[in-house]
Amino acid sequence: MSTASELTPPTLVENSSIENTWTNSELTDIKLVQLWLHDKSAKSQRKISLLIKRFLNFINKPLSHLTIEDLHAYSDNIKLHYSNDGTRKNHITSIKSLLRFGHRLGYLPHNLGEFLKVPKIKNDLAERIVSSEQIMQMIALEKNPRNQLIIKLLYATGIRNEELCKLKWRDVQRRSDEATQINVYGKGSKTRSIIVPKSLANALWKFRGDATLDDPVFPSKKRKHGGHLDTSSIERVVKAARERAGIERPVVPHSFRHAHASHSLEQGAPIHLVRETLGHCSIKITAQYLHVRPSDSSARFLLD
Repeated sequence: MSTASELTPPTLVENSSIENTWTNSELTDIKLVQLWLHDKSAKSQRKISLLIKRFLNFINKPLSHLTIEDLHAYSDNIKLHYSNDGTRKNHITSIKSLLRFGHRLGYLPHNLGEFLKVPKIKNDLAERIVSSEQIMQMIALEKNPRNQLIIKLLYATGIRNEELCKLKWRDVQRRSDEATQINVYGKGSKTRSIIVPKSLANALWKFRGDATLDDPVFPSKKRKHGGHLDTSSIERVVKAARERAGIERPVVPHSFRHAHASHSLEQGAPIHLVRETLGHCSIKITAQYLHVRPSDSSARFLLD
């Protein structure tokens, strides 16, 4: 078995084929990983395959020969090398998922992942929710029409950064003078439709100009033939808006998604509607926003 000092980040080759990224496992293990990663996004595949390769390099044996001691040794090693609870959790949950998948297929005789404990991490969601006043200030101080529209769409629709970048004008539909709909092809290859507020819809249609249906809503000036704006460009827009508004805490594009969920629920939006708008796979994910910003507390009854 590898020692703690030998746990070094793997280096991927230029070829995008997953099979070419593995060196220390048998082909049968490679095929198992390929099947497991198949329906995940390209971004998730790149991220998770690095974690699993690191794990296989450490145990240095086929998965079918894995022991509980191997898992405990790797878990201890992760604690030594990573101080971030979220990073350790990602490692452990990925391994547990792969081993569970292998057992369900009948490839692994036992699901030893059951013996791995997922590290508990602090729920800092409340700390990451930007106030509505701060968002309004970011919008008001943004004088660039395109950038202001980007911020408004992130907040009003709760759309993800990647989803916003991929939007084409054919995804935007005028249903009536009062309603405009955006069709979002998002996470998990799911499509959801979002009704845009009238004032925002008017700004959106004005921004379109003479763009065709196949043109991106937010084209990149740096790319030839009207390519889409990339996620890093959206991040720069948000960062500049945060600094302009003098907001100390970090604000990223995903912060507006958190704010949308929290603020809409506070304003009385039905939880199932918020779930559908954001595309959450479970109502439990949406419900967490009800708990991180409670409207009342028993503490109020003690000193007031």
